[in-house]
Amino acid sequence: MEFKTPQPVPEIYQKTLYRQEAGIWHYLRLFWLDASQIFEVRSAFCGQNAAVIGQETLMADETKADALHRLVTALMPAGYTVQPSQTQELIVVINTPNWDGFSAGAPWFDQLQSEFLHPLYAYLDDTANGGNIGGTMTQPTSITHYLGVLDREAALSKIAELAQPLVDAFNITFSTTPSIPLPKPPLPNEVNTGIAKELLTAWRDAMSKITEDLKQAIINIIPSAENSQKTYPDPLYDYNERNNPYRVRGEKAAQLREKLMTVWGIGKYYWPPLGNSATCDTIHVEGLDQATRLQLIEFIRPKTQGDLYVFDIQEGIFLTIPDAIFNRYLDDSYVFDESMDWMVYNSHHETTTFGGDWLIAAVRELYRGREAGLNPWFRGG
Repeated sequence: MEFKTPQPVPEIYQKTLYRQEAGIWHYLRLFWLDASQIFEVRSAFCGQNAAVIGQETLMADETKADALHRLVTALMPAGYTVQPSQTQELIVVINTPNWDGFSAGAPWFDQLQSEFLHPLYAYLDDTANGGNIGGTMTQPTSITHYLGVLDREAALSKIAELAQPLVDAFNITFSTTPSIPLPKPPLPNEVNTGIAKELLTAWRDAMSKITEDLKQAIINIIPSAENSQKTYPDPLYDYNERNNPYRVRGEKAAQLREKLMTVWGIGKYYWPPLGNSATCDTIHVEGLDQATRLQLIEFIRPKTQGDLYVFDIQEGIFLTIPDAIFNRYLDDSYVFDESMDWMVYNSHHETTTFGGDWLIAAVRELYRGREAGLNPWFRGG
C-alpha cells in the first residue's frame, strides 16, 4: 500500500551573529535565499523582528558555505560573536491539569504545544532572543522550561500574549534572576533614529569595505581546504510547528492517544522491559540486528492498515513509514497503524518490544534457534 508521507521541509540555511552596543544586544542574520543565490542580510535588536538591510552575493567559484565563512570571519573584528556572552535567566512554569504519565500522553498536550510552546520557541528563534538553556522539568501538575533570553521584557511580553487565551486551561507563570536593568531597545518605528541608525550605517559602510577588500585578498581569507576552518550554519530545532510536518494534530491525535491508552495501556508507563507488565502479551529483544529489522519490516509492510504512526512519549504523535519502524526518534517511541492490532516499542536502552499475536509469532519464528535473545532482561541477561 501507499503510505502518507508529508512534503520535506525546505532547508533553512542561516547564521546569526550578536553584538552588544550600549548594553543592548542586537543581532545580524545572514539568511541564504536559494532562488537568487545570495545571502540576505537582516538585523534588529534581540527580541524584535529583523529588517532586511542588504545582501551579499557569491564570489567567483564560491560555494554558499565558503561565502558564509568569508562573511562571518570578516565580521568578527567588528565585535560580532556567534554567541552572546550573557543571557538573563527566565523560568517559565506551566501549571497543568494533574497527569502522572508521559507528557505527550496527556489529553491537553497538543493544545499546550501548538498554542503556547511552539509559538514561544519560534518567537525566540526568529528574533534571536535566546532559547532553552537548562532543559525542561516535568511533574504531575507542572512543566517548567528554563530559558536564557537577551531582552527579558520582550520575552515576557510574548509569554503574556500567548498565555492570555489559555487562562482557562493552564496557569502560566514565570520568574527571573535579579539582574542590572538594561537599556530599552528602540521601537521598530524608531529604526532610523539614534543608535539604530548608527548601527545600520556602520554595517553598510563596513560591509562595503569588507567586500572590496575581500575581492582583492580572498585567497588569504579562505585558506586551502586542508587547513581551513569551517563556519557552521545555525542548528535548527523542532520546537516550532513549521518544522514538524509529520505531526498528527487535533481530533485525530486525541482519538489515537485515547485508543493507545484503552487498547494497549500506553501513555503513562513504560512497556517491558523498562516498565511494569503491559496490559497485553509482549516479547522483547535487545540490540535488534539490521538483518532481522529488515525481515520484520518486510513482514509488517503488507499487513499495515491505513496510516502508520509513531508516538514519541515526549513529543507527540507523528506519521511515519515502514522503513522507519525501528528508528527511536527523539525518545522512547511506539509504532502502530490505524488498526492498532500490533505495536513496536523502541526504548532508550536499545531494546525493542513487540505486541500483537501475529507479530509476536513472527518474532519467535525469526529467533528460532537463538531463543536466548528473547526477553533477555527477564532472565538477567
